[in-house]
Amino acid sequence: MSADLAPRRSVLTSRRASGERFGQSGAVSTGSGAQAVGSSQRVERTFVFIDLAGFTALTEAHGDESAVDVIDEFEDIVRSTLPDDGEFVKSIGDEVMLAFREPGSALDAALAIYAHCIGTAGFPIPRGGAFHGSAVARPRDYLGGSVNTAARIAAEARSGQFLVGDRVADAARTRGLAVTHLGEFALRHLVDPVSISEVRLVQSDHHVIDPVCRMRVEQDDAIGVRYTGKDYWLCSLPCAEQFTQNPERYASPL
Repeated sequence: MSADLAPRRSVLTSRRASGERFGQSGAVSTGSGAQAVGSSQRVERTFVFIDLAGFTALTEAHGDESAVDVIDEFEDIVRSTLPDDGEFVKSIGDEVMLAFREPGSALDAALAIYAHCIGTAGFPIPRGGAFHGSAVARPRDYLGGSVNTAARIAAEARSGQFLVGDRVADAARTRGLAVTHLGEFALRHLVDPVSISEVRLVQSDHHVIDPVCRMRVEQDDAIGVRYTGKDYWLCSLPCAEQFTQNPERYASPL
């Protein structure tokens, strides 16, 4: 497995285990454009899941009110980037589920979402994934193996990554995006291995990550602390105080 593709516990798995469910935020449209109400219909879509890296740490460090502000801003960013065929299906916490009729539209939206988030000073870096396939469309929701696969792929992504299945990877290559095939992976609760590629949506820059709240900060604006010969950069005095009080907790590799 690629060093960048480090498994982490699926957000969806932990939430379902605790009994939480996605809030319903939008209506599902069928392929003909009509709304499915009180009925089910099988459709083909590109399903996308995106959340914010380090959001839990940010909440613990800066409080619930700041977290709510970040979520509101994130959802505004997502909604503002959706093309005509894009659907804001639902959300819970910092994670959103989107659906598109074509992989190309999904890629265009993901590019815009990542660019907006990264271009906003101090905003967490997104991570996510996409998979194209069929599913059952229900009012304000989609159900099926393709949805589960998209969610599992996204759950493997780390900060700044966008991981995709083969159909989406092919569309990305057609658009001239950098695509790296990472191999086939056995994902949680899926019988067959899934071929996963990384589509590079984020260009390298000079930001640093606060080890306490996991926020992305500009190094020139951060507070520097040296510990065991290594420099760490903190977004604020409260985070710097937390770091100096318990450096062993936060000094692990980012």
